[in-house]
Amino acid sequence: MGLTKVRGGGVDNPLTLGGGSASDNSIVFDGNAQDFHIGLDDSTDSLTMGLGSSLGTTSHIVTDSSGRVEKPLQPYFLAKPSSSSSGDGNTANPFKFQNVIHNVGNHFVTSGTGAHERFVAPITARYIFSTAPGYLQTSTNFNFRLRINGSNFAELGRFIQGSAASHCLFTGSIIIQLSANDYVDIINNYTPYHLNATYNFFCGYLLG
Repeated sequence: MGLTKVRGGGVDNPLTLGGGSASDNSIVFDGNAQDFHIGLDDSTDSLTMGLGSSLGTTSHIVTDSSGRVEKPLQPYFLAKPSSSSSGDGNTANPFKFQNVIHNVGNHFVTSGTGAHERFVAPITARYIFSTAPGYLQTSTNFNFRLRINGSNFAELGRFIQGSAASHCLFTGSIIIQLSANDYVDIINNYTPYHLNATYNFFCGYLLG
């Protein structure tokens, strides 16, 4: 298949492409199964890229007039425990996060095996994860580790009990390379521990 070259007239005479309306100026790549568009939306002063034959269809990348880039469909999740447990503490292992606040792409598992504890990577790429999974309970050690496919990968926090009071909080973050369908969860070696439905969390994001 040959390549058609389209050239402008130089720096002072650029090639100009105009759409059918003032608010929809698009270049469309016509595929057999799906179209792809690059468009300038004059109504919002934004540049969009995504599937579909025009603006208003699925946009995967949006650059606004200030140069800020939005990726509304980028896989991301944020989940918290469903309830607090400051009395007898909690013994769930891995940690459970039943209150799912964000789950773009539905890659944080919410039913079946690993429900409310694991994230499954949709593609081979780098991901960032952060968590504050629980609180220290009096006279009990506390730690939390990130696992990949059920195997320990990194310890994000540890406290061996000394004179610390109950309800000390620990957090950790990590960037890792995952293959498609790898899963990640957060485990602990010591129980019981406290949970707080407002402040404990587990989140992750596809960096690319």
